[in-house]
Amino acid sequence: MSEVENEKAEEAKDAVTEGASEVETEGSGEQDNLLQEEISLGGTPAGQAANEMLRALARAARSFLIYDPQNEAIRGFLQRYKEESSKALSEFGELILEIRPFEMLREGEVVYLERDRERSLAFRLFRDGVRKITIQPGVSWSELLRLLEVLSIRFTGIRQQEDDIVTLLLKSGFQGIQISAVEGFVPDDEEYCGDDLNAAAAREARERRREKSHVAVPNDWDLPLPDVLEPIDLEYKSLNEDRLEELRQEGTSLTLSQNTVRLVTEMLRAVMDPVDPTGPSDIDGLLSEARDFLLSEGQLAPLLELLRSLDEILQSDPKQAQEVFQSFVSKNSIRKILMSVPRGSTKAPPELIELLDLVPIDHLELLFSLLETERGTTTRRILRDLIQKYATDDIEYGLQKINSLDGEIAGDLFLALVEARPEQSMELVRSAFQRADTAILKRALDVLEGLPDPSPVTEQLYEILGSDSEDIRIRGMRLLAKIRDIKVFVRIFDKVNQSNYSIREAGVMGEILYQLNPKAVEREMLEWIKPRGMFSFKKVVATKQQKWVAISALALLDNPMVEKSLQKLRDTGSEEEADLCTKALYRRRKSMQ
Repeated sequence: MSEVENEKAEEAKDAVTEGASEVETEGSGEQDNLLQEEISLGGTPAGQAANEMLRALARAARSFLIYDPQNEAIRGFLQRYKEESSKALSEFGELILEIRPFEMLREGEVVYLERDRERSLAFRLFRDGVRKITIQPGVSWSELLRLLEVLSIRFTGIRQQEDDIVTLLLKSGFQGIQISAVEGFVPDDEEYCGDDLNAAAAREARERRREKSHVAVPNDWDLPLPDVLEPIDLEYKSLNEDRLEELRQEGTSLTLSQNTVRLVTEMLRAVMDPVDPTGPSDIDGLLSEARDFLLSEGQLAPLLELLRSLDEILQSDPKQAQEVFQSFVSKNSIRKILMSVPRGSTKAPPELIELLDLVPIDHLELLFSLLETERGTTTRRILRDLIQKYATDDIEYGLQKINSLDGEIAGDLFLALVEARPEQSMELVRSAFQRADTAILKRALDVLEGLPDPSPVTEQLYEILGSDSEDIRIRGMRLLAKIRDIKVFVRIFDKVNQSNYSIREAGVMGEILYQLNPKAVEREMLEWIKPRGMFSFKKVVATKQQKWVAISALALLDNPMVEKSLQKLRDTGSEEEADLCTKALYRRRKSMQ
């Protein structure tokens, strides 16, 4: 470091940083020390922006040691980290950080400095083997948060119960962040194990396994010696930029999934070799870790590639193949895949369907069990799509399953079955009407509203006019209006004479009755809205609900007497009637313009 930078470091120890004044701390001087920011550095605008971003990142990571995750202060640290990251990446492009023991450099310029090992972000990265971090301008906020999460975990300094930074970063499956690393500084066995009996036992088990699998080679295994070739002079060969980029990519975190698949495939070929001393049990841990990594990161293409390799390699051992495959499509495995599907998707990823098809299991049973527990809108939509595919060949099983379920789960399954067998839609709707479940009735009405003729279930629609749900009654009446039968008019007119409906439902009944028989509406209802005078011999005295229906229906008639009657009722009727008449007259005049 230069003398100028050393002077900056000394000055920073006595300064109260900009971010530290934003949040009040309730702890001791140790907490104040944790919250103190690193030195402000950077001579160029790009360097200053990178420095601000790294300072915000380091302070946010340390803040999790002091505050509860729900604390309002945490949100402030995260917001600053987001803003500084966005500024640095959007204005100055790709950020390539060279990691040194106590510094980070951007294009040779020091943009981060902290010599305190307990506080230094650079020291922790360098100690675990990270030598370069490249952050792309288009990196997502979720990946930046994941980077913060990894660094926050490692700030605790725990080594025995978790992976190091390099492993955690590589497991994250970043797309916009690349990591270049070497072997980190690892304590010797005695220090690493310490008092941790589990860690010591694990090392002993590995040593025994190595001894057991050791194969002594013959003394002459490398004989005869090969012929000595003629010596040649070494010469320099230049590589074009495309080849150099390929070589760089081989060492980044973006190729981790491909390397994982290749490693597991090569190990499987080894254990399946009858002359090799290793067996399938020796790589169970490797296979499980690779599977969980690909699942947790939603890496469906590499996961499918791995399954294809397993299918090819394990053909000679069907029993083992079945066990391995089922672990890839367990309930938890499929749930992890579904969680990785982008929000708003309506179709299952083709890789997921191919993955399920590779494994001979009861797909419907698995999907039904997931549908019973999952609550996310996208997840349930994807499950319905999958059930539609697999229920096509076993519709009876799906119908039986509906009868054992309730609520939204049964409703979703009903839709999936209808989509699987559209030619049996009416049959499925009839079975739904036999259930008192509101969720299934709503789904059945969704299906009927998409059909041109609901008349095959007319009697069932009459029955739901007595439903406890106003929404179901209204939708049922609208479907009945499509049938245009005089019997429908009579049944709905009979319902008008009841008194257990709202203004909204009354308005719908009036509109439907007008659509079915305008003349009958004029003949029967015009008398209902006429005011009753002192010496009136009016025979019909309508209830307030009947007047609501009449106002809605008569307002659609092209009759001058109707407008006068509505105006009269507006002036002399109740507050509710006056409001309904005003709205009806407005709609009437607007429609006649």
